Amino acid sequence: MAEICDMLMDVNSRKLQWTFKVYVVYLWKVPNKFNENEINGMEMLLQDMKAKSNLQSQSH
Repeated sequence: MAEICDMLMDVNSRKLQWTFKVYVVYLWKVPNKFNENEINGMEMLLQDMKAKSNLQSQSH
């Protein structure tokens, strides 16, 4: 059975449930602005399957 996944570029406010298959391209910690020794959160740069296939076709 084929796996059904949504693309990141299709995200909108009309749908409440999404299924993504992504690669984490880059991950970094965001320091607390009041205390740089504390981590306030983490941010990620994500890439879905469509972006990956577009990058592969452009490189050939």
